[in-house]
Amino acid sequence: MRDARCQWRSCKKKSAALRQRFLQERADFFAKQLKCSGEKAVKAIIKSERSRQIYQNIQEIMGKQHIPLTQIGILSSDSASDGAYTSLTSKEEIEKNLLQ
Repeated sequence: MRDARCQWRSCKKKSAALRQRFLQERADFFAKQLKCSGEKAVKAIIKSERSRQIYQNIQEIMGKQHIPLTQIGILSSDSASDGAYTSLTSKEEIEKNLLQ
């Protein structure tokens, strides 16, 4: 278990450099495919990587967001053939219809 944990820590330390090398290889590949300069491809990849990291940081800081159910749409009983929906917003109506 100790060896596995040491190996995991070592891999985690190397992960940022490995990711950068991978992104550089992808930039070279896209530069060849799209026939654009390597610098342009690198800048685009770096920009998307930054926004991905920022989003992950925000998501980590905020944690899981539990959004309560505030509205549901049910098929209207009087107009079931045309597919019209009725919106329910009160807690009691939602609970009653969900139990049905």
